[in-house]
Amino acid sequence: MMAVTVALAMVLAWAFALGSPDFPMDDAYIVQHAVAGLHDGVDARYGGSPLRGITSPLHVLLIWCLSLAMPVPWAQFVVAGGAFVMWVAGTVELARREGVPWHGQCLLAGLSMLGGMIFYQAFNGLETGLAMAVGAWALTLFLDPAQVRPWHAVMLGILPFVRPELGLLSALLLLRHGVLGADGWRSMWMRGRAMLPGCVAGALLPLAFIWWRGEGVLPNTVMAKAYFFAEGCMPWDLRLARWWAALRFFSMEFGLGWPCVGLLGLLVSRLRWVLLPYVAIFLWVYLDRLPGALFHNWHRYVYVLLPALMAGWVALLTLPIRRMRFPFVSALVVAVLACALLFWAGVLRLQGGVDFTRRELAGVSQWVASHVPERATILVHDAGHVSLVGRQHLVDVVGLKTPSSARVHADYTWAQCSPRTSALGVIAQRSGAGYFVVFGEWDQVFHLTDNLRNAGWDVLRVDAERGDTAYRVYRIQPRH
Repeated sequence: MMAVTVALAMVLAWAFALGSPDFPMDDAYIVQHAVAGLHDGVDARYGGSPLRGITSPLHVLLIWCLSLAMPVPWAQFVVAGGAFVMWVAGTVELARREGVPWHGQCLLAGLSMLGGMIFYQAFNGLETGLAMAVGAWALTLFLDPAQVRPWHAVMLGILPFVRPELGLLSALLLLRHGVLGADGWRSMWMRGRAMLPGCVAGALLPLAFIWWRGEGVLPNTVMAKAYFFAEGCMPWDLRLARWWAALRFFSMEFGLGWPCVGLLGLLVSRLRWVLLPYVAIFLWVYLDRLPGALFHNWHRYVYVLLPALMAGWVALLTLPIRRMRFPFVSALVVAVLACALLFWAGVLRLQGGVDFTRRELAGVSQWVASHVPERATILVHDAGHVSLVGRQHLVDVVGLKTPSSARVHADYTWAQCSPRTSALGVIAQRSGAGYFVVFGEWDQVFHLTDNLRNAGWDVLRVDAERGDTAYRVYRIQPRH
């Protein structure tokens, strides 16, 4: 109860500090745009389903429901804050059910609140915090097969609609429940069948929501990013180097690399036959398809693994021999102290991201809305904030909101395994675009404006009066 109270106080303090809810990532505003599209019944800026470009239908559904009673940004904040509180509560309850003493529960609660960029990721405006929360509670509910009830399977049905990766965790937990305690194939089948109604019940509401406004059960975001970044076609040594660097930097975010200790703890966890394959397959898929994604947004995809790593810590704190536990209890104390010292730096990073949104994203969005003709078509790669104001038709060159762009990248960027292709020129030509909103850092890394010029387009900045801004607006037209 104390941990939940502290977590709730942190949420309220952040709400007070913000004044008005804003988020540090542009993708958070794709969520807001989707909710607005659900209210309007159509995506007026990109066309197609409002749920295009959405990875987590359940996250959007929760925000949409709350937005019936409050403004969308506050609904988004409430979902984020509630998920943070439930994440902390789930971690503590997992520890309690495994028999961790009260002082160990307090330390794990501190780690779940202060560790790394957890607070940042909880309030990034996306589904990261919700994924951590439902992951922690799924492990808690299915920890002891003897205490599992059929209605617990509702959680298994929900998991894939929070993040696709959690579908694997759901399947492994269901398999474990069927196998443990079964005395044959028939018994295993009966145990699994008893959970089926709960799984269906959990999936029913998200599926109905997708049927109402979506275009498919599987999100298009994963493959769109894979084709755009074109890392899965790189040589294995380059992929492995990028993948390993991302995991190393993620571990360093926590000061002393405590996630590595949690990974070690999975070897002795009661859930090891679930969590070891889950973590291994999760990391392998990213290594194979998109290793650089583990860097994105301060490693936000890796944070989906935190419930598993916390389960590893719980296992180490409940080792049967006391003198075996003592080194890990001591290590946990040091880890919490280190995370507490680094916590404020993470808060400042979160505040810096919000300030960037309010200054740069809001600035370019307002300029586009007031200076670009309403009938113009605009290419964008950050598809969120710019879609909230104005009426111009937008084309997402990555492919999250505009699937045809993903198909172009599959034919050009992925096929040539290089960011220096004519894909952007093809997208611009087919869409009839006349403007391009570009983030300077992306332009340097992915050569966006250079690729357009090389493809036979004139590219001229038209918002020069705004000065040296992070985002720039270009007028583009094909050369004759």
